Amino acid sequence: MAIKKATNVKPKQSTIKKPNWDLWMKRERCTIAKAVALSMNVSPRCINSLKSEHPKRYKVYLSRLESSRLAVGHTLRINADHLAGGAALDSKIVDFGVFVPFALSKGWGKECEGFKSLGKIEARAISSQENPGWKTISLPYVTKRMEAVFSVMLEYREAFESDRPPKQTAIAGAIDKQLGIEKSPSRTGQELATMIRPDHLRESDRRANARSR
Repeated sequence: MAIKKATNVKPKQSTIKKPNWDLWMKRERCTIAKAVALSMNVSPRCINSLKSEHPKRYKVYLSRLESSRLAVGHTLRINADHLAGGAALDSKIVDFGVFVPFALSKGWGKECEGFKSLGKIEARAISSQENPGWKTISLPYVTKRMEAVFSVMLEYREAFESDRPPKQTAIAGAIDKQLGIEKSPSRTGQELATMIRPDHLRESDRRANARSR
């Protein structure tokens, strides 16, 4: 009777790595496809490995990617001023200050501190040359409401300067979404929306009200 020798077969090591958060913290934006990978705490370089090694997680990636595609132009604003990015939506550039709040509102990346930190005001170096007129402030701490307000300001900054600025109810609704308030627009959302309304729009509102009297 032949006896087979037992062989120790080492399990195949996964090639999927986590993002280098120290590196990503120095950046302000990336493509939508990479941002979705970051929301899963996966290095964007490892997406092909994710497909072969973890098909179920890869399906989650594809689902999030499709949700992001559908949201472009609606709840997800791309960085139209940035020259990088191809024609495909996956290759469009998105600011972390816009994508992270969008992702968190869908429950993506809530357990990943590195991903959540990408969207914080204090985590990014804001260049005065790239963003003339922007103000840089230092705060001892940031509350949940402050984070919501800052995120909405970043998301709607271009719309505030357009010929058709967003209505206050839309801004209040965006703030409510950040805070997890279901009944919108809430009183809190409306108050915070009023607080961040640009002064030039306030003045325009005042003149319009005066003419209607």
